[in-house]
Amino acid sequence: MWRWLAVTAVGCSFHPGGAGERPDARVDGDGAIITDDGMPDAPGVTVPITYVQGHTTIGPGSATSIQSTYADLPQLAGDLNVVVLSWTNSATIASVTDDSLNTYVSLGTASTNGLTHALFYAANIAARANNTVTIAFNTAATSADLRMVEYSGIATTSPVDITQIGTGASATTASGLATTTHAHDLILGANTVWGTTTGAGPLFTSRMILQGDIIEDRVVTTTGSYEAIAPKDTAEGWVMQLVAFKGVQ
Repeated sequence: MWRWLAVTAVGCSFHPGGAGERPDARVDGDGAIITDDGMPDAPGVTVPITYVQGHTTIGPGSATSIQSTYADLPQLAGDLNVVVLSWTNSATIASVTDDSLNTYVSLGTASTNGLTHALFYAANIAARANNTVTIAFNTAATSADLRMVEYSGIATTSPVDITQIGTGASATTASGLATTTHAHDLILGANTVWGTTTGAGPLFTSRMILQGDIIEDRVVTTTGSYEAIAPKDTAEGWVMQLVAFKGVQ
């Protein structure tokens, strides 16, 4: 993770189509739904898992809060928001809120080699245009960055199948293997690193890299053991987290 101590807040957006477009599933010649990993969906699946949009913010050198806005597309009711935070001191997160009053659930915090990584999600979100997500810290966090992504086609209740966090100090970031119990899952990987992540791991799609930290994903259609992996440029400290979210099935 490249870290700068006097950076003006920046907002970036990532989305698969042009302004105002939402990604659509494709149907192959046999009538099977094709999701964004290019594979036919699981038998009986009528709702594809789809990446909708993502946004990022780099905080100033030291700040008690950081926020970003889903500005490209209106958020649709029932979608999933995932929020990933990274910072480099002992600050802790006091709250994660947004304009829609969605409820954010923590999926763990991990610290190693001076890095701290946290991931939250909100399921079955409310519809809203220009929804702003705000993270408040208990004390000023240094070199914070915020990455957030929206998906459709995820279960609206109890959406988490499994999560796994790995830490290390090497040129490959890896969550460790996690075994799913639900056939139709979104496998999301998010890391926090010193240095920079150079791309997505095998079978994963990179959605964003901010200050060297990646969010990547893939859609799977069978239960099994999966791992989020991503290469980086130096053999320094890292955290990698995998979360499997259940698709509607």
